[in-house]
Amino acid sequence: MTDQADSQPQSSAPVQRPRRPQEMSGRLVVGGIFAFSVLAVAVLWIYSVLHAAPFLELTRDIGTHFPDSRPKVTGGQHKVRPDSPKILRVVVRGNFGPESDSEADERKAMRPEDLDSQLESRAAKFAEDVRDFVIERYPQLPDYNQLEIHVFWPEPEQEIHQWPYSWEVEELLQASAPPAAGNRPPAAEPDSP
Repeated sequence: MTDQADSQPQSSAPVQRPRRPQEMSGRLVVGGIFAFSVLAVAVLWIYSVLHAAPFLELTRDIGTHFPDSRPKVTGGQHKVRPDSPKILRVVVRGNFGPESDSEADERKAMRPEDLDSQLESRAAKFAEDVRDFVIERYPQLPDYNQLEIHVFWPEPEQEIHQWPYSWEVEELLQASAPPAAGNRPPAAEPDSP
């Protein structure tokens, strides 16, 4: 009997082994992932710094003047719609929690509608205070068409309350401008002794 291996014809060509894919070391893969993550973080950080840079001083001023407000200031115009207004947007956290135990008890006794009304009036007052501060401290305000102030309050263990307010900058500046020289009331004369 002959072996089957002997019965098959022998070819003179060299035997080709199947090519294995090129292997990468694990260190190279981890290094590549690490380098990509550092690059991604750097790009996001640079973008956020450049995006927030024009508003950094105003953000700090608001945060200093209104402690615990955690302000975020952005501004600009929609690039897709060039006819849209330029908006300066300020997002601030209000602290409308009860200041004492008696106030907490009063709130528990209030109807939800009355409590919402009370919170809304406090948010409106806070937004007006922030608005007046921005008018006073931000010299680039005339470059914008609208001023938006978004007040939020994350009530502990409840929903987040939000109140958006918007004003036309031109109207704000006219209302806050001192009267013209011809429209000023006469100065009070000092009493003569």
